[in-house]
Amino acid sequence: MTTAIHSFTDLGAIHFRLKADTYVITDPCYVFPDEMWSDLCDKIFCREDDMGEGKKECPDTGVIEMDGHKIWWGQTTHGDGSYAVRVHGSKVGEFGVDAGMFAIFPVEFVKKYKPDLLEEDTLACTLPIPAGVVSYDGGDMDCGQVSVCTSSWDGGDEDEEEEEEEEDDR
Repeated sequence: MTTAIHSFTDLGAIHFRLKADTYVITDPCYVFPDEMWSDLCDKIFCREDDMGEGKKECPDTGVIEMDGHKIWWGQTTHGDGSYAVRVHGSKVGEFGVDAGMFAIFPVEFVKKYKPDLLEEDTLACTLPIPAGVVSYDGGDMDCGQVSVCTSSWDGGDEDEEEEEEEEDDR
């Protein structure tokens, strides 16, 4: 099984076309088989000795091509945690992050490699996404009406934080 990774660097924003389908938004560390995960990490993440003048640049978004699927990925702004998935601004789910990144996987890919993940409602968010262009900027992703915000410290859960503040004020 071969894995080809296309990383996009030196771009403030990257755009990737998504076809209409059902997708899973989650951290790729939950989906890729263990034997592939370390290889992917070597290609995606920069180690301290990789960085600096004249050395490789560390991508913050890109596309992984594997088994005929294209998987968009992006770094989070604040690393690990739990982040909300919103449709038309309303929270429809959330996903966990343990590797400081998230990805949009075709559901068929997840069914093949980690079908148990589809039962997890805190590690992964499964939803239909209409055809559109994924845009990424500084840890935030939008694709039509679907969005993920990781640039807010709370991972985009502004509604819940406001409710908690209102309860504290009472």
